[in-house]
Amino acid sequence: GGTADKAGIKAGDIITKINGKAIDTENVVSDIVSQGKTGQQLELTIWRMGQELTVKAVLSAASNP
Repeated sequence: GGTADKAGIKAGDIITKINGKAIDTENVVSDIVSQGKTGQQLELTIWRMGQELTVKAVLSAASNP
């Protein structure tokens, strides 16, 4: 039910880019996402079962447990 689920990201998917920026040791997913704003759309490039796919995700407010 979260942002990744709504974007169609599945267990085992590997996010390789966010908005065209490669994910590596300097650019980690959590850092890029935490700098975003609620409602911001991100384009995610993912690797799934030998294929590169592009999905769009809209950041939502973090909920506190």
